[in-house]
Amino acid sequence: MTHTMMPAASRVDAVGPSDLIRSRLETALILLVGVWFFVPRFIQTLSISKEHIGVGGQAPPYTALASAAQRGLFYLTIGLCLWIIVLFWRYSPSRRGLALIVFLLPWAYLVIRDRYAEQTPENIYRLMPVLAIALWMLRPRLARLQVLGYVVGATVVASLLVGVALPDHGVLRNASGQFVSVDKQILPWGSLVGVFTNGNNLGQFIAMGLPAVMLIRARMARIVFALCCLFALVWSASRGSMLAVGLAILAYLLVSRVRAGWRAAFAVIFLGAVFATTCIVPLVTTDPAAFTNRGYIWQASHAAWAQHPLVGNGSDWFSIVGSSSASLGPTVFHAHNQFLQLLVTGGIVLALLVGLLIATAVGAAARLAARGRLVGVSYLAAFGGTCLLEVSLVIVDNSLVFPVAVLPLLFVLFTSDLHEPAVTNATA
Repeated sequence: MTHTMMPAASRVDAVGPSDLIRSRLETALILLVGVWFFVPRFIQTLSISKEHIGVGGQAPPYTALASAAQRGLFYLTIGLCLWIIVLFWRYSPSRRGLALIVFLLPWAYLVIRDRYAEQTPENIYRLMPVLAIALWMLRPRLARLQVLGYVVGATVVASLLVGVALPDHGVLRNASGQFVSVDKQILPWGSLVGVFTNGNNLGQFIAMGLPAVMLIRARMARIVFALCCLFALVWSASRGSMLAVGLAILAYLLVSRVRAGWRAAFAVIFLGAVFATTCIVPLVTTDPAAFTNRGYIWQASHAAWAQHPLVGNGSDWFSIVGSSSASLGPTVFHAHNQFLQLLVTGGIVLALLVGLLIATAVGAAARLAARGRLVGVSYLAAFGGTCLLEVSLVIVDNSLVFPVAVLPLLFVLFTSDLHEPAVTNATA
């Protein structure tokens, strides 16, 4: 995957002050989301050692400083979104309004469903609608995702430095202080978790963040960050995320070599196959030990969904079960598959609403591919790949990979590049 897959940044200073203001607000919003995501985790990482969480265990709560940073930056991010909405309210775009509704429908359904059942979703639900509306109003350019690329690169570099300089805080250990050795381990230095609590979460973050890293215009920064991401991915030993990175590269290589007139159709077929596989594999898996014991978690999740097949059990069902004697395994706080997660938490209704959202995003990525911009296809391929063995979609109950899960998806759905003329060569 080379830098030719990404679009050149728009020359905002040559097209008037309005576009300049928009570009600065896009940059500020991405950076603030990144700071809100990274700073509390970094503070927490420096404050405690990273120990393997056993059956029924919970991650240590944030320290007072990390918690204060999280709350302050979270509401500051909401404030910026609200300011953008007020600033551009009179200039609301006439296009992509339906895409905005489609994006918000799963969020609205799950929030209403939880409130009706007197369940409490995570605070993240407060940010989702205002962030979506703000980016819809900004009509961002895909090239601005290079800012997210810097956020991803900085997060990964910080994780590597912590793993090397402070291994107690950045490499997974057991209660006795020894490196956790697992069958899937690739490097002899344990499993890198960095500012995360699990190597798989770090892997997800890298897999979905790499397309943004490849948008960075500065060649040296792009190469250094990309190499750091790949090394950290190997050290994390997250095989599902390695598969996702492979799918992203394959999607770019295949779609970029198809004739321009066929790129959209080929992108839809490829991405459709990825997401269909994500849905089918856990349903046909019968061996409980398959996919590092995920087979058992999938079977238990399927049984839990059968309790309330239409509306599910609520967004906090896995957290409740994971904290009780009914725990499903050593990492039980989600279904380890996005499709089953949707069925268990929100039932068939939520799965259908998210299916509509994914179809809309795939359609937008295909239109962008027809215009020679392939970053949407690469991102959705990586996103779909991570959803096979983990949970990547953020609705109200998962902030572990928020910047790389939500921001690229919103950019693909709302970018003004959807209405730009086609480019001669594949650049995105």
